Amino acid sequence: MGFKQLTDFCEEHVKPVANQLDEDPVLLKQIFQQLNEQAWLGLCVPKSLGGSGGGESDVKTFYSLMAQYSDALLLVYAQHHMAVRWVVERFPDSPLRTRTLNNIFEKQGSLGISFAPLKGTLVARQVAGKGIQLTGKLPWVTGFQMHQQIVVAFRMAETVHYLLLPFAVARLNETQQEAYFKYSLERVVNYSPCFSLSVSNLTTCSKIDFN
Repeated sequence: MGFKQLTDFCEEHVKPVANQLDEDPVLLKQIFQQLNEQAWLGLCVPKSLGGSGGGESDVKTFYSLMAQYSDALLLVYAQHHMAVRWVVERFPDSPLRTRTLNNIFEKQGSLGISFAPLKGTLVARQVAGKGIQLTGKLPWVTGFQMHQQIVVAFRMAETVHYLLLPFAVARLNETQQEAYFKYSLERVVNYSPCFSLSVSNLTTCSKIDFN
């Protein structure tokens, strides 16, 4: 893998603004998108699916190198990496997987994950003729506006299922975003306004309610 290229990128683009990345999610997103332009978001994806075909050792090398420059950037990348691995492994030979990966490789987005979705906060049930109904909430999901979609896991009849959920509001001003948060997806899926964790402002967390 071209880790010298990554080192050069970090020296030129990450190191000078490392402290700012901890507080400025807009700048963090810009640098993260530049990583995508250099194809690093497909590091763990097999070459047969359009990725770089990197193995576990390559991922560890990436993490070790990035940790020397920015914990914030590493956190966002780790979210994406875990979500992409889920898509590759859990959605085999599906149009959803192909479309999702193509969007990444065409530099149109990244993936995030929801945390602790299997601890009873999200309830799923089969609805005759309509599919699966989700109720409950995801208490905190990081990376709003950073990732275009998130992977959500839920349990139904002792089986774990996965879905992709939109997680970005493109080209909306603050007033429009507030309306989107309040009435998103016809009030079926509601996104709270972003809030910060006590340890950092960069995570742009949101709570998601399923009605």
